[in-house]
Amino acid sequence: MTAPQPFAVRARAYADFVAEHGRHPGHHAPDRVERSLAGWLRDARRGTARLTDDQVALLDRVVPGWQDLTPTGARRIRQPFEERVRAYADFVTMHGRPPSTDTDDRTEHSLATWLVNVRGGAIALTDDRVALLTDIIPGWRSKSRPVTFAARARAYADFVTAHGHHPDRNSGDPDEQGLARWLRYQRRTQDRLTVDQVALLDRVLPGWRDPRYGSIRWREFAGRARAYADFVTAHGRQPSPQSGDPDERSLVHWLRYQRRTQDRLTVDQVALLNRVLPGWRELQRPQTRRLPFAVRARACADFVTTHGHQPSPQSGDPDERSLARWVRHVRRTEDRRTADQVALLDRALPGWRDPQHDSIRRRAFEGRARAYADFVAAQAHRPSQHAGDPIERSLATWLTYVCRTEDRRTPDQVALLDEVLPGWRGRVTTR
Repeated sequence: MTAPQPFAVRARAYADFVAEHGRHPGHHAPDRVERSLAGWLRDARRGTARLTDDQVALLDRVVPGWQDLTPTGARRIRQPFEERVRAYADFVTMHGRPPSTDTDDRTEHSLATWLVNVRGGAIALTDDRVALLTDIIPGWRSKSRPVTFAARARAYADFVTAHGHHPDRNSGDPDEQGLARWLRYQRRTQDRLTVDQVALLDRVLPGWRDPRYGSIRWREFAGRARAYADFVTAHGRQPSPQSGDPDERSLVHWLRYQRRTQDRLTVDQVALLNRVLPGWRELQRPQTRRLPFAVRARACADFVTTHGHQPSPQSGDPDERSLARWVRHVRRTEDRRTADQVALLDRALPGWRDPQHDSIRRRAFEGRARAYADFVAAQAHRPSQHAGDPIERSLATWLTYVCRTEDRRTPDQVALLDEVLPGWRGRVTTR
């Protein structure tokens, strides 16, 4: 172990460092020797009472002002007591709160530390000083400030309401930074909060215990929960996973994920879901209300009358998709339909048995049949496969194919052909 150097050697080494570098040694310097010099002077300053007169005189000579240096090596400016009192009071007036030791602002930290030293007796108090403190900083002896605590909690809540986001520690606004640091401090010292203080925070800042509270992730979570609740309020139903709206489907998937991973949710996240989405653990996809068969059949018929086509399962309208799925289900379970139900469908939805009814293929078939009939009406002869016009040849080839595959035609296709092309079975001749 290295033997301690004589006091005079250390003092001159310190003075040589200052002369060479133009600054005092730093406690956090990467150089071990520099850190050692800084620690040595700090210990000498703390143990001034144990120094001999010669040691004090040596330091006064080689390190002038050594007793007034801060731990960083800067010269300590000693403000008069009255100025410190008034600076403290001005801070409270400006910020609406006392200075905090839990801050990165050196001026605020200095004021807070100063009052701690005053209370602790590190600064001598005369009767005049006590009177000055009592007059300018009422209640300076008290360490607990419940009124101030409530004011800070409400100031935080008011900030969120006014700005739409939580205070940011990296903001350029010192008041906003103060609010952010204040909540972080309450979170770190929540075991020291009173029951009333905790209740106040729970009431005005629900979710404050979560370290992510106010962070981007927390804001996203809270925003999604409220978006889900707003959807239910606006539409009177739960979001549907079959919706054509991607935002609506996204809400469904989000809540499903929260249910699956609820063991990983924080207490505050669960509390938020319980408040804005009561029963969120049991919320399921809304069950389609089973309407009477006749009502659904007439709804499909009304849709066709209004829109001129059958409901489509690819529609962006959930009601239209629901009707299309109902027709498809009825078609697949035709053997379970009663005679009255089949008759009702035949009457309300002709062609309902055809899986391609009103599909692209169905409309294409009908279009080709009518195009053939229009050609015959306009030209007074049937299309020929040997015509120079490619459209005419195409119509002739189409009817030839239809006749050859007659056994694959649906009853609705046959009925259409009989209607627009009477005697179509004998029209395969091309001459």
